[in-house]
Amino acid sequence: MFEQEYINCGKLIFTDTSVHVYKNYYDNRNLNNIPGGRIVNAYWQGNHINVVMDSGKTYVYNDFNGWSMYF
Repeated sequence: MFEQEYINCGKLIFTDTSVHVYKNYYDNRNLNNIPGGRIVNAYWQGNHINVVMDSGKTYVYNDFNGWSMYF
């Protein structure tokens, strides 16, 4: 589970291949185990992060270690 500071901050910045998750203005961590392909969107939904790939699949992250499911 993501620490509450990350959820409260709610800031994400994504590139084609990575997602930076912020816990304050300066401190951030990257999500691990991003699938191959290009990231087209990343957003918070409750206490998890959805990462949308150019394949059309959305991967759900409940923590920094990796995705738990996709749809």
